[in-house]
Amino acid sequence: AIAAYCHLMHWCGDWVDEDPRQRARGAVTMAFQQEALIFFADTEWSGPKKLRAHEVFWDVDEDLAESKVAKLSLKHRYAGNDIEVLRQFFVDVVGIEETLTREVLEALVRVPLQEGEDRPQTSWTEGLNLIDFEDFSTVRRGPPVVDDDDDDDDDDD
Repeated sequence: AIAAYCHLMHWCGDWVDEDPRQRARGAVTMAFQQEALIFFADTEWSGPKKLRAHEVFWDVDEDLAESKVAKLSLKHRYAGNDIEVLRQFFVDVVGIEETLTREVLEALVRVPLQEGEDRPQTSWTEGLNLIDFEDFSTVRRGPPVVDDDDDDDDDDD
């Protein structure tokens, strides 16, 4: 995948004449917005992930640097592989979030999971799951979604 992204950037870079560059950037941006074209894998997952542009980010804010979510950043995933070319491609051409903040992360984990879609049988997982993120006590501020206190049950009479 990295070689393909670098090849696409070859056609979208500032060194390309303006007209072909603008056409290439438009086509790439549209494709990455419409389809899950960002791929990566992890030993913790049952299969590789296919992600859309709005689901990924280049890096994380300082306060998330030691969290599990930092390992999901493309900067971490693609470290050492033409890193500046890839940053320019994903941030400047595809249009992904450059730095994930705690506020953006909280909004991401509140987005409901897709329901009711017929999904093809594949070993690829599309999108991120809640488990891919950090333990929610370190990510989410405010009261818990589910009350863990069973002592307040009125049915114990």
